[in-house]
Amino acid sequence: MGDSFSRRKGLGRGANTLVYDKASLTLRIGFWNLIEDLVNHHSLPIVLPDYVQLYRRITSRFRIKRVEGIDYNEGIKSMVLSSFKWNEIFDSIEFLFQQVSYFDWDERERDFVTHAGLVGTARYNYTIMVNELLSSENIGWKLKKGELERIGSEIIDREVIEITRQLLKGRRFAGPNKQFDKALGFFNKRPAPDLENCVKDAVGALEGLVRILLDDKYITLGDGTKNLVGKSVIRKPLDRTFHALYGFVSSEPGSRHGAFDLSSLDIPEAELVLYNSAVCMLFLAKKFGISPPAEEGTPLIDPDAAKVPDSPDGDDDIPF
Repeated sequence: MGDSFSRRKGLGRGANTLVYDKASLTLRIGFWNLIEDLVNHHSLPIVLPDYVQLYRRITSRFRIKRVEGIDYNEGIKSMVLSSFKWNEIFDSIEFLFQQVSYFDWDERERDFVTHAGLVGTARYNYTIMVNELLSSENIGWKLKKGELERIGSEIIDREVIEITRQLLKGRRFAGPNKQFDKALGFFNKRPAPDLENCVKDAVGALEGLVRILLDDKYITLGDGTKNLVGKSVIRKPLDRTFHALYGFVSSEPGSRHGAFDLSSLDIPEAELVLYNSAVCMLFLAKKFGISPPAEEGTPLIDPDAAKVPDSPDGDDDIPF
């Protein structure tokens, strides 16, 4: 499904900027409705455990004192609608990702049964449901592989980020891959991103890629860029982008060297560095004839039902 009329026209909640640190009542209601649908099998074949099991698992996860013999449905409802802090709502979204299962008719058993082998599909479709809810409430987080990631502004092209992640999955790029994942982790940190470490690791991943491509494990990004210009890999004045990233991180307090002053780095600047580091890595990969490996996908139960998030990777392990 596409965005609603209100979202397209910037009306109501759709007129607000992205929300990162609040869980509105309408979000809580939507999340509770989703839980009810999954527990009561209204969204087959994706289900959650019954209210008793779910209550026990939630109270264990969040260290909540149990009240035996209560109406477990009402107990969970109270947590979601009122007692949970905003961040615990988002923690719950991630937690329930681990709890969903695939429950469908088994012709051999002549009964409804849980299919352990399809838990990845259940989690995939739970991800779609959650992301539709978050999007409708203008929430600045998106569920991906069981974790909520910060959605950037229009500066960030998510496809570019994902292609870069795919590019770095090759064993040859294990170092840059680890550093770029760290950069994204710092950007997605809740309740507030760690911007200094985000930009440091984003540019560090680019520098690591340059070192690998030049087969020089000590060269800096600045000198590596000059080397690539000399080899006609990068044409002037495109080299200024690489030098700008290197220079920005080198001069930003706490990003590359010891902090001598407080950083004034803000989210749009960090997004710009993160995005341009990814673009530069893709540019160099193309110049060296390196393509991102193809990623296998798993179809939805109903391919036309909703906007598709990032597909499972088809491994035997849980894809998310």
